[in-house]
Amino acid sequence: VLQSLPVSESQLLPQQVVSFVARTRQRVLLDRTLRDDMFGDDTYIVNHKPASLLCLPIVHQNQLFGILYLENRRISGCFHSSWVEVLMLLSGQIAISIENARLYQRLEHLNTTLEEQVQERTKELERVHNQTVSALMEQSRLEERNRIAREIHDTIGHTLTGVLMQIEAAKRLAVKDRRLAQTKMEAALKSVRRGLDEVRRSVHLLHEGDTVPDNERLVGLLKAIMETTGVTITYCLAPDIKLNPIQRHVIYRALQEGITNGIRHGNSQSFDLKVSIDEIDNKQQVRFILRDNGCGSSEVKFGFGLNSMLHRVQELGGSLQVD
Repeated sequence: VLQSLPVSESQLLPQQVVSFVARTRQRVLLDRTLRDDMFGDDTYIVNHKPASLLCLPIVHQNQLFGILYLENRRISGCFHSSWVEVLMLLSGQIAISIENARLYQRLEHLNTTLEEQVQERTKELERVHNQTVSALMEQSRLEERNRIAREIHDTIGHTLTGVLMQIEAAKRLAVKDRRLAQTKMEAALKSVRRGLDEVRRSVHLLHEGDTVPDNERLVGLLKAIMETTGVTITYCLAPDIKLNPIQRHVIYRALQEGITNGIRHGNSQSFDLKVSIDEIDNKQQVRFILRDNGCGSSEVKFGFGLNSMLHRVQELGGSLQVD
């Protein structure tokens, strides 16, 4: 940890040069080949005799954030004009970084103060707070429903577009090449089946308030995946699982991502799933464990799918681990 030291008490730099730059916001560039009458009597320069010296103001939006001081005691003229221009450009980014750091520090202080105030609130304010949290949860739930609805729309649109193109090609080939036409029709049929599978999976996530328990709904999803992929999935599901649509969506996507990665990267043919309800700190939490019999890997790299899953789990206050 570097402790700050007032410039006026420091003997590590030329006081006159720094004061000049702070006052005028102009840069100072000196070397031994140039005689300088303005700073020639500076105590630091007299004692240390730097061969090259550069002092730049760090300015952003007409506000001085700091001063950049560089020197070389051996080489004269080492600060080339083009390099100085680059440093001038970088100083603007430095100023922005300093401002961001100050804003973050103020935000941390505000959060700390806010936490202390919340602890001192009355029961009435706690009730209002809980109502606000419930409203935010409901808003997040509606946003997630809309997002899932867009997924369904995109899935259907993409599937039907591909199917139409394959059918049109089959119509043109029906007379010329019946075998190739049949191949096109079979490809269209496969596309329709894949699209329907995706729609069914997404529709499962939209159900809320019905009488179907979540563990039964998960069993239906597992059977659909096994029929589509041909893999074997053994599972053990808690009988009292209760999930909201957002949690249900995250569980399903984790299942889909895990099985897809297991098949694609591990050549897995068998999976084992366990979903349980654990009591931690007087709170019920869902624990989701998926294992496969694939070849494994010495290193697990988080790509787009796993990173998306990690963010979704963390948004729900959970954690994700892959071995």
